[in-house]
Amino acid sequence: MELKRSCKHAPLDGGNIAESFYLGELARKIVSFSKQYKGFLSADDLAQYHPEWVQPISVNYRGYDVKQSNSPKGTIFSISFI
Repeated sequence: MELKRSCKHAPLDGGNIAESFYLGELARKIVSFSKQYKGFLSADDLAQYHPEWVQPISVNYRGYDVKQSNSPKGTIFSISFI
């Protein structure tokens, strides 16, 4: 499955793209692809996922606000290069 091709036609259920991705036809295609390649992603995994909004880390550099996602994987380290 190509993500680009799938998203081009989303939403496939007549709903919004988030519903299609987590609950609808697109979700079924993602799970099918996962199973085809011996993955562990299930329909329940997608249906039960709830994103959490977090404020990005920000630093001002030469008059520009540089923002980066507040993820645990090296955010402080990478933004400190600026």
